[in-house]
Amino acid sequence: VLVSGAQMPDRRDLPPELGAMARRNALELSDKRWRYDVGQLISALEELLAETTAVDVAPATAGDATTTEASPKATSTDPTQIPAGTGDRERAGDWLRGHGRLLAGVAALAVLGVVLAIVALGGGGDSGGGDLADLQFERYTGSTFTVDVPVDWDRTKTDETVGGVRKTLFEDPGGEGTVEIDQEVQEANLSPEERMNQAVEMRSVERGYAALATTTDPQNVDGREALLFWYEHDEGIGPATVATYFFDAGGRGWRTRAAVAKKAGDSDESAKDIATRMAMTLEPR
Repeated sequence: VLVSGAQMPDRRDLPPELGAMARRNALELSDKRWRYDVGQLISALEELLAETTAVDVAPATAGDATTTEASPKATSTDPTQIPAGTGDRERAGDWLRGHGRLLAGVAALAVLGVVLAIVALGGGGDSGGGDLADLQFERYTGSTFTVDVPVDWDRTKTDETVGGVRKTLFEDPGGEGTVEIDQEVQEANLSPEERMNQAVEMRSVERGYAALATTTDPQNVDGREALLFWYEHDEGIGPATVATYFFDAGGRGWRTRAAVAKKAGDSDESAKDIATRMAMTLEPR
């Protein structure tokens, strides 16, 4: 389970006895998708329990009744007690199959308890959070695209061409964030990687720049291949975290960019989540 933007470690970064963990699938728990992510975690645990609780019941034999050892647990009247003893194997299988979701929920709560303890002790990244803590989205329809954008943010630019890019810009009324949907015009023939490299080169000499992550291998963003440029930068809203996805769609080049002010709390994850949501939902017209 990954929290606070944690990434799966590389096998080379782990001690030998933990190397196999790098090949496992991970689930991310994000503040912005909390209910959905927890639901995914419970579903994964249910599938695991379905595999591990499939009990093969052997036919009872005459010797079973006479060789079964007495067990204090087997005589318990607790309705949630798993049946014990050789003669109760069939009832044990029925109990496990009937309580699979309960066990999945208990396991999920145990994992969440650990996660919340880590966050409470200061291991979960930035705390606090401003007006963006419960951000909602709505559908916006522009002249050449539709996309999900934050609810009630003010549109300050519409199809304005700046530096060879046609920009549509929204700003948080509270001054804690901005989002951009950019369509490449001047450099439409360049690949997403070439466009991202140009952006990295331009930003790297500007004030307040600090790289967080750049992906040279395409990421799967809801079935769409995209490259992520994730960094810190001094914006009009002050020191901020910026996440930008570069991708092609409908035969055109696009960027979805989100900047979240450091004062907003968990700006790293917020910026990435907003940019991801826009990259997932952008549809050319």
